[in-house]
Amino acid sequence: MKIVSLPYDPVPSERRGLDLLEPARVRAPYALCFVHGGGWTGGARQQWHERMRAAAGRGTVSASLGYRVGGRLAEMTADVADGYHRLRGLLGELPVALVGSSAGAYLATLLALAGHRAGEAPLACVSLNGPGTPFPWQDMHPEIGPAVQRLAEEGATRPTPGRSPTPERRPSCSSWSARSASSRMPTSTPWPPCCPPPGS
Repeated sequence: MKIVSLPYDPVPSERRGLDLLEPARVRAPYALCFVHGGGWTGGARQQWHERMRAAAGRGTVSASLGYRVGGRLAEMTADVADGYHRLRGLLGELPVALVGSSAGAYLATLLALAGHRAGEAPLACVSLNGPGTPFPWQDMHPEIGPAVQRLAEEGATRPTPGRSPTPERRPSCSSWSARSASSRMPTSTPWPPCCPPPGS
């Protein structure tokens, strides 16, 4: 089994590409899509190659998405979305589960919370060492907290398939944590209405 590198653009670039591994016999009813970490300034899609080979051994199609590091969050998020949609185009109807680690966990979470056309939303999102607290830390990327909060708020009012929209619905503490993946927010971010911040 050989890992194939596919660019997002007609002119290939090192960062804007995905690595794809298809097993000889596909047995899993889904594909895995990995997003690497690296503290926003490093890392590479090759970090997931070992896991991709293990997944292929179990009959699972997998891919690892590249993105430009060290830039603005909007660029990194757009790169991951471009890779995801390129992968969706290659896989047809096969559902895709996102797996991200560290910075990649944030990017995968943002992608999972974003709006998608019918049939294109990720099957699941696994966040490894990603959003874990609503409190900021010393070298937190300045754009990530507000971006996750905005998407979580949009997700809380977005209609769920098969249900009527409820724009005034406010998530409970547990659903707020799940919706925002317990994102690390600036201290100015309001807490969910159900419970006061710790220490108050």
